[in-house]
Amino acid sequence: MSAGCPSARAGRETLRWMSVPVAAVVFALLVSPALAQDPARVPAVSAQAANVKDHGAIGDGVADDTAAIQAALNLGGPVFFPGHVGTVYTYRSLTLRTGNVLYGSATLRLRANQNVAANVYSITASGISRFGIFGLTFDGNKGQQTGAFTANGILIRGASDFRIQSTRWTDWHYDAIELTSTGQRLPIDANTPPDDPSDVIERGVITENIFRAVGRDTDDDRKGAGESYAIQIGSTVANLIVSNNEIIDCINGIIAAAYNRGIMITGNRIVLEQPRRFASSGIGVEQLSKHSVVANNTVIGAYTVGINVEAAQYVTVTGNVVNGARYGISAFGSTVGGRRVDLRDIAITGNSVTSVNGPAIRLVKSFNGSITGNVVTGGQFGIQIVDVAGAVVTGNHISGTGTGIGLSGSSDVTVTGNTVSGASAEGLHLARGNARVALFGNVSVANRYGFYSEAGQTGVQLASNTFLRNSTRDVFVTDAATNGVAVTLGLDSANRLQLTENRTTLVGGPLVVASVMFQALGNQADGTVLYCADCDPLAFRLCTASGPKTGAFAYRVNGSWKCQG
Repeated sequence: MSAGCPSARAGRETLRWMSVPVAAVVFALLVSPALAQDPARVPAVSAQAANVKDHGAIGDGVADDTAAIQAALNLGGPVFFPGHVGTVYTYRSLTLRTGNVLYGSATLRLRANQNVAANVYSITASGISRFGIFGLTFDGNKGQQTGAFTANGILIRGASDFRIQSTRWTDWHYDAIELTSTGQRLPIDANTPPDDPSDVIERGVITENIFRAVGRDTDDDRKGAGESYAIQIGSTVANLIVSNNEIIDCINGIIAAAYNRGIMITGNRIVLEQPRRFASSGIGVEQLSKHSVVANNTVIGAYTVGINVEAAQYVTVTGNVVNGARYGISAFGSTVGGRRVDLRDIAITGNSVTSVNGPAIRLVKSFNGSITGNVVTGGQFGIQIVDVAGAVVTGNHISGTGTGIGLSGSSDVTVTGNTVSGASAEGLHLARGNARVALFGNVSVANRYGFYSEAGQTGVQLASNTFLRNSTRDVFVTDAATNGVAVTLGLDSANRLQLTENRTTLVGGPLVVASVMFQALGNQADGTVLYCADCDPLAFRLCTASGPKTGAFAYRVNGSWKCQG
């Protein structure tokens, strides 16, 4: 056994709730998906586990095997389904017991018309622990579920210490796998979830499974029981790993919906080929879910949102590839039951994002966010910041968007070290209402505008940026005298102006701001540069009433204004 795997003794300790011979075999299944796919490779299992055929199951796809399967499950140990994927056991509903480990290569198919009420769950794991499912195929048979209400695959509630691995889930009308506690409870305040219910779910792994065609075939999957997901982590789930699953053409992929914590969603591949007329998402983390990681997933295709983070906290979104969604990565504050819920402390880092016609990455109504080291190659916005208090946007590479980086209504934001090119509008754009924004060390090249500021800014600093080959203007500041934008060039060791720091006078046209009179410049910070209508660059002093009025750049040095043509 390799150094990375626990010992057989450790496995028996982990599974001490089972008899020792069976525990060793089930541990082998836990660490080796290949064994789950081929139970013949572990001959001791069939002798130790309950074989559903020994309890009367037929497995011909016609007979109702529900009673036989349930009888095997009721023994509370491993349950083996003999046969290959073409061996079909049909059932109506099943209830798992503590200690059940379902395994084999066969198919379990929901019998026709098992849709007599809303939110029917074909398999229930409630109030149990230490269970697993390996290798089996679960067929929702949705073509034969024709009523207004249809079934889900499995409901996990009040359960712990479980693993679902190397299974297949296909043709379910609603959720294939749903984990949720009872009831929807309101948050205590904008940052505090309600107390845990008694049926919290914790310590589970859902890995290496395949999901296909989960969700209604119509464009209204809200009819009946609501939205559908391949994996719905509904409410109050703790310490769950969802990894390396393949989710193809499902209405929604994976969602951690409310009050969850310690959720890791990593390495999944999620593809939606056809767009929907309603909102759909590849991955979601929502409603005061905390301390979640969304890492190294691939989300491709026509989802409304590739990765959606709504009113969650302490979330890391890193290393994902999102290509083709309307909104690539969308993070925003929201409400639950009419109560405000904050989005805060989110890190969006190292992702590769291409949006079709919306923001590739957006941060809205948030506190303390960071967007760093992402590569964006298309979208209405590369990065959009709206109504955010406290954010860092740094080291991102953005090309081929409408606007590269855009801010509005935000405060205490630093935009530094980003590269923006090929924007059809602005490389860097300040819409109205920003305060205390610093734009340092960015490169904005071959856009329409390198930098564009609308009126209504407060305390904005623009310094040490490079603006090159922008087709209309490198820098445009509306109402410069009152706008609050200070265009700052650097000073060398001799306190002389370094025109190359922002490069606006060298390539792509001059710096353009609204003309102001010298008297209107005010008491700005040293290093501030503004365009002055009545400055004399030749004499390097304020123009007199009879002197030339050519206009120049006024810049602040050692507490005084100087002019430079």
